[in-house]
Amino acid sequence: MYGAGPDVFAVWGYTIANAVDSQVELNAAYLAPLIGTTVERVQAAIAYLCASDPRSRSKGEEGRRLVPEGEFAYRVPNHDRYRRLRDERDRREYMRTYQQARRARRRVAAQENGAAPLAPKPPNPAKPAPARQAYGEFGHVKLSAAELAKLADKLGVARREELMTALDLDVEANGRRVKSAYATILKWANFRGEKDCKTSFGVVP
Repeated sequence: MYGAGPDVFAVWGYTIANAVDSQVELNAAYLAPLIGTTVERVQAAIAYLCASDPRSRSKGEEGRRLVPEGEFAYRVPNHDRYRRLRDERDRREYMRTYQQARRARRRVAAQENGAAPLAPKPPNPAKPAPARQAYGEFGHVKLSAAELAKLADKLGVARREELMTALDLDVEANGRRVKSAYATILKWANFRGEKDCKTSFGVVP
């Protein structure tokens, strides 16, 4: 549905959220004020979802996302697949798209009515990263106090110091960049032998 527009995504988000046993009721007169658009645009969005789509990865029903079965009744051919989605990230993405489309329609409606446009919601402030201290002769091993303590708990102090020194020397000698010293040391600890340590996936060129 790439490029289908906010109305289609808003109707589709409502469909996924409200379908039961592959059935959903879509009344354009009810949906229009709910998602902040006109009845005609909702009808056009429903027609788009009912149309065949040769580019769809789902070949059943010729790629149709909705199949009319009554005046307001529609069947969702792939509802079972959407119902089985367990990844919370996918569910949040559906709601994020739905809410974005709804806010976009409300801003357009406010501007058309001469009202001040709705201000976009400010982003959530990023959580500050934990402070990390540099360790080793060359200072390439950066760990927070919590990470340092966890390494001692998992590996013992002697093994932790050995791997921290090895990582510091390896980075200095080869000019590599370490994404996470903590993760790299844990990865190294699972390998046997110095050769395997130097080919750890935690170090990137």
